[in-house]
Amino acid sequence: TPIFFITIVSLFLLITLFNYWRADIAYAKGFNLNRVGEYQEAYADLHKAVELRGNEPVFKDELAVNNAILAMAILNDPTKKDDKEALSTASGLAQEALATSDEIITKNPNNVVFWKSRVRLFFTLSQADAQYLSQALAAIEKAENLAPNDANILYNLGVLYGQNNQISKGAEVLE
Repeated sequence: TPIFFITIVSLFLLITLFNYWRADIAYAKGFNLNRVGEYQEAYADLHKAVELRGNEPVFKDELAVNNAILAMAILNDPTKKDDKEALSTASGLAQEALATSDEIITKNPNNVVFWKSRVRLFFTLSQADAQYLSQALAAIEKAENLAPNDANILYNLGVLYGQNNQISKGAEVLE
């Protein structure tokens, strides 16, 4: 009886480890495809990684950014301007990206990497709807509070102040 239970537990652990390995491989492939601009190919791999390990916020974060970029690609495609199905898909991707980012930030409110991704997400979506610029500014301000010495955050804070018509604040931060 003890050998049977040890065997069952061992098999369970091996299967779990194998699934973690598969998820890590899918994430790495999706991450790399995102970095080289192959967002459509990355989408399937990132979804597979999240499906296999849905509790991993890093996987979800990368998927959220990918969804936002794909939504903008659809919205910026002149051949799809009148395609209701494409616009619906873009809207669904944008909503999924926002919901995923909200979930990640709620569970990890002090992780500066997730705040940076949130800024990227809002900035990407602001190309279609300027209302997201103010949310990008709020997110970069939170990231700046978490990492006040990060030069990239300060630079992006200055740029976002400028894009939100707060030129003097932007110049002050950039100086």
